[in-house]
Amino acid sequence: MPPPLPPMKKRILLVEDDSRLRKILNLLLARSGFTVLTAADGSEALGIMAEATVDLVITDLIMPKMEGVETILAIRRDRAQLPIVAMSGGGFCPAYNYLRIARSAGACRLLEKPFGFDELMNTVGELLADRADSLVPSLS
Repeated sequence: MPPPLPPMKKRILLVEDDSRLRKILNLLLARSGFTVLTAADGSEALGIMAEATVDLVITDLIMPKMEGVETILAIRRDRAQLPIVAMSGGGFCPAYNYLRIARSAGACRLLEKPFGFDELMNTVGELLADRADSLVPSLS
């Protein structure tokens, strides 16, 4: 009998237009054991999703070309069960206004910038654990 396969790394798509924040979050997530794919805007993210499967999307809301709410809506059309985290620091309006709209568009969790590493990792862990639980067949 062949040895069991090692567990596959979970793949996270990180969508953030701020290159410095994108690099920092990428590094933190990768050091925590995730495979991270990155995009600078929603359009680029959808292109990546057409080529690769992901287990979770973390997206900023205010971005050029294709903003976060539009990205969430596009993802929901094809991948209704994919967990999505929306993050925002606000803009013309306070962050909670943008985040409330993202929730109604289909975001599972909301992160207001600035957020801490623990908050990010707890959110990611909960969503990926929920997803793993929902994939386990029921014995009842």
